[in-house]
Amino acid sequence: MKLYDFYVFDCDGVLLDSNQLKTQAYRNSLKDFSAEHVNQLIDYHHKNGGVSRWEKFKYFLEKIVGRPVNNGEIDLLANEFSRQSVSLLKNANVTEGTVELLGELKNKKLPCFVVSGARQEEVQQALAERKLDSYFQLILGSPKNKVENVESFIAQFKGKKGVLVGDAMADMQCAEKYGMDFVFVYGFSELPEWDKNIPEKYPRVRNLKEYYQTLTRSGL
Repeated sequence: MKLYDFYVFDCDGVLLDSNQLKTQAYRNSLKDFSAEHVNQLIDYHHKNGGVSRWEKFKYFLEKIVGRPVNNGEIDLLANEFSRQSVSLLKNANVTEGTVELLGELKNKKLPCFVVSGARQEEVQQALAERKLDSYFQLILGSPKNKVENVESFIAQFKGKKGVLVGDAMADMQCAEKYGMDFVFVYGFSELPEWDKNIPEKYPRVRNLKEYYQTLTRSGL
């Protein structure tokens, strides 16, 4: 572990203990479909954390249900998922160590960003309700994907070193694309066999408390 010039965080499963709630939101949104098809979507969702709901519902209708994609139906499902998510997220707790870590990074004037696969307005609202929004320069989400959102601010850090802290393959791939280091948070991750899918070269921490303690020992 080492210190960086800027920090990028995923939200669900990193800042908030909300992954299981999001999974339940998918189940609730697809209650009119067969259990077999829904279970296949949940499996896809777990393997593709950080991918937007629009992409997941498109995959569901096209590849799992096996019918032509209808953008209107995708929007209906996405809107129902949004309704379910907002309701369920009221029960999501801030993960242990989040406030302490973000507070210390703010004191050190180290820029922090959120890049989530969730709808941007929902992420901003969830973090504002928990008084976490003030720790971040930007809180970004879908419909833009993680790569597009990082693209919007990465140029200002040319020649500097950053880290992306996440719990999904999409986070790791985004970090690699922009030459950032990656820290994997496994305590709430739903990524199957993460210990095999995340290369051992990347540090792994249970939660942000463990990450904060490690950074403190490194001189934060």
